[in-house]
Amino acid sequence: MKKKFYIVLILCLLMTFSVGCAQITIKRGDIDTGFTESDYSKFKNKKLVTLNFDLDKNTKYDLEISNDCGNVEVLPSSSDQLEVYAEVYYTDKKNIPENYEFIKCHVDDKLASIKANREKYKTNDFIVNLKVLVSEQEFAKVNIDTSNDEIVINSFNCDEFYLDTSNGTLNMKESKIANSEINISNGAVDIKDSNFTDIAISTTNAKIALNNTEFVNLEGNTSNGSIEVNDVSNIAEKLILTNSNGPINIDLSNVENDIKLNLLGLDSINCKANINESKYKLDEASGELSKIEANNDSEHTLIGEIKTSNGDITIK
Repeated sequence: MKKKFYIVLILCLLMTFSVGCAQITIKRGDIDTGFTESDYSKFKNKKLVTLNFDLDKNTKYDLEISNDCGNVEVLPSSSDQLEVYAEVYYTDKKNIPENYEFIKCHVDDKLASIKANREKYKTNDFIVNLKVLVSEQEFAKVNIDTSNDEIVINSFNCDEFYLDTSNGTLNMKESKIANSEINISNGAVDIKDSNFTDIAISTTNAKIALNNTEFVNLEGNTSNGSIEVNDVSNIAEKLILTNSNGPINIDLSNVENDIKLNLLGLDSINCKANINESKYKLDEASGELSKIEANNDSEHTLIGEIKTSNGDITIK
């Protein structure tokens, strides 16, 4: 029994070290730069980096954030500046000077760029936990590229949002974004209390969840995980969800407009349709789901395709 306990303990420690990232707590108007202490086996040295940049309130900047190993958080700031806080862990096996520019930042009249500096040293040499505080203004195009940890986006406003990451998760809330493309491998997507026009989400081996989030057009794709889209609003026009080896759950109770959704992949064993039969009807031959009582005053019809395998489709 003791042997089993120590084996499990060692595995847990190895998983913790492999992530190599600590959580940082910063609140609007109350910045705590005391990062959580962590002991990474190969990174003996630690440094805190703070950078501040002025932004023009009347300019819609593009924002680029690149951090190839570590967490990324983008949160609101109480100041008019772009504030960058980084926790850097670096090895003592190389002669890395303490004044090395671990983070490269650049701000001009159109672009704000924040990147881990990999000109001389790679991820085996140092990793960064990155927190970016942005002022309350709209951004134009935002690109975030990272891996191996959590991405947190709170209270963010932009025209275009692009995220590419692997082995990480996205947690977003209270944000307003026109067009968004989210690509994650091996990571969950959790979005709350936000507003989109067009949003496309692609991930694997993880869950997609949207709660109290408005959209006009949504495309979501995952495998080996569930898809949950709750609180679909009446502005929704197109809904395309694809899954394999997992269920799909959709709450359409707030949609007053007509609905025409094609449920694909249904069979009596691996994929069943669970619907509110007092509200919806399902054409068994075509798989088309519609309302029992048509709304003749509807401005438009919510259309789309819902497809999965080895999991049920539930419509509330």
